[in-house]
Amino acid sequence: MSGGRLNSRGESGKRGEDVALSYLQKRGLILIERNWRSSHREIDLIMSGGARIHFIEVRSRSTNFPLNPYETINYEKKRNIIKAAASYLKIHKINREAVFGVVSVIFEDNRPVRIDYFEDAFSPGWR
Repeated sequence: MSGGRLNSRGESGKRGEDVALSYLQKRGLILIERNWRSSHREIDLIMSGGARIHFIEVRSRSTNFPLNPYETINYEKKRNIIKAAASYLKIHKINREAVFGVVSVIFEDNRPVRIDYFEDAFSPGWR
């Protein structure tokens, strides 16, 4: 890293996921999978909490970005996460309530300065 900033989108995403994972684990969620793929679709974090399975999208940005990270999730991204989650549930024969959450991480000078967690950020059509 140079200049005190995250120097690539991938690096920022990985660090954001690390921060999000730690944040969620401190709140009692248990990691099941990280960066799970179904075809070209990916779920950043799949976690267990109580009787529910949590499919988590992580978004991270620096403070100089004009939008909050969670504001960058569009309809197509949500649809892809829902489709990947449906595949995951089917493949693993899981019959639990699914929750679709978002963790938004804002970095300043390489440090996370704001973390927002939206536990039930969006819903699939099967509810």
